[in-house]
This record gives sequence, C-alpha cells and structure tokens, in this order.
Amino acid sequence: FVNFRDRYFLTEQGIKFDAIYLDPPYEVKSGNRDIAQFSVINPAEFAQLSNLMPQLLKNEDSPVLLQYTQAQQPQNKKERASYLRSLSKAGLNLAADIQKIEYIKMTQDMKKEQKMAGRNLREDIFVLTKSGKVKNIPFNLKQEGENYELRYPMVDTRTKKFKGFKGDTRKSLEAMADLIEGFVPEGGVVLDPFLGTGTTIEAAIETGREAVGIELDPAKAEKARKQIEKKTKKTTTTKEKPQKEKPKKVKQTVPKKPKKETK
Repeated sequence: FVNFRDRYFLTEQGIKFDAIYLDPPYEVKSGNRDIAQFSVINPAEFAQLSNLMPQLLKNEDSPVLLQYTQAQQPQNKKERASYLRSLSKAGLNLAADIQKIEYIKMTQDMKKEQKMAGRNLREDIFVLTKSGKVKNIPFNLKQEGENYELRYPMVDTRTKKFKGFKGDTRKSLEAMADLIEGFVPEGGVVLDPFLGTGTTIEAAIETGREAVGIELDPAKAEKARKQIEKKTKKTTTTKEKPQKEKPKKVKQTVPKKPKKETK
C-alpha cells in the first residue's frame, strides 16, 4: 500500500505501470440525501492526479481505465466530463479502437440486468492512452455491434455473503480479473489509486499480475489488507511434501539344498 498523500513517491522512485485503473468515489444521492458512505474526490484533486498519469505509464499504449457511472444526474454528468477533460489535458487520449467498455451488472442467475429503483446500474470504463491506441483488444470482452461489454453478477453488499462490506462498494472479482488479464501483460503491474476494499489487487494476484493500491480511508485500507492476505494465502503454492521412496522389491530366492555326499 502507498498512502494517497504520498502519491508523489511513485514518480520520485520512477515506478512505471502497465495500466492504471481509476474508479474515483463520486456522490450517490437518493433525492436530496447523500447515501454514499465514503469521501469524494473534488475535480481539482482529480486534475492534480491526472497530471501524474503520463509519467507513471510504462509505454505509449499502456492504458488508463476510468470507470464511471452512466447515471444522468446533473452532478454525475458534470463530474464525468470534468474527469475526461482532466485526463485529456494531461496528454491522454481516448483509444480509437476501443474508447469504452460498458460494464453491465446482472442478477445472480445472469438472466437479466440488475436494476435499482427502476434505473439501470450500468457503468462505462473509458480506455485512454498516450498514443490514442491500445496494443491488443482484450480477448475476453464481448462485442455487441460497436460496443464492448463486461457482464457479471452484481455484488450486493446487503447480502450475507458480503456482509463484511456493508456501506462499502465492492466490485465483482471475476469482472476485475477479466479486465486486468485483458489489459495487463502477465507479470505486469497495475496501479489503483482509489483501492477501496482491495478487489483490484485480489484480481491481480489471481491472474498472475502485480499491483499497487492507494487508499485514503484507514478502515477501508484495513479491510483491503485482510482480503489481500486471504487471497495471497489461497494462491501461494505450497511445496509438495517429498514422497518417501518405496523400498525396492528384492527377488526372494530359496537356497538350494546341498547335495548329499556319496561314499
């Protein structure tokens, strides 16, 4: 982990990443009530972070993946445009061959799209690089017409399975694994400066990649640490116990009876 306030450490050390995943915390409102239980980043802070992105990327076609809700509330529309503008000013361009991926949250049986209060929960993942191109289109993306999609069961933190994450957002581990496997080469490194509860690093471990996470909230950082430790223990290969060498079978021979001496 790297503390968010120490983010300049990354550039000072010359650390380079194969991809950077951004899912900045944004306002979630129900009527006039703010129902999000996390601090949001303001546009000026995001612009400051965006200016670091080109220095942190390994190659001209190393992607920055910006995930943001498709919600059409004025605040969300304004914020989404502001984020894309900041990244553009920093020298990052929407990739011509795959500008965005639509992330569609499905019901657990994958039969229909998950909705809440009658609205869809879709998000866009914008793909930006310095060159405006990506090296390869990830093989694990589904293409619908001109659009690329990721469809996975929604993670519902109100359910028993995810009760430890109540009040947090929790991403689909399978979706993140597909995203990382598609955009980060094996053995490569991904940066998540809004780590939350650690799904990005878990997915990196699962797919044989490395990751650096930054999280401002100490409670969330601790949850992430515990999740990552669990994942590391599960995926660490244990040394096989040396098998005992089976004793070689020795052919049993019965000694011949001595011949009787003749007088």
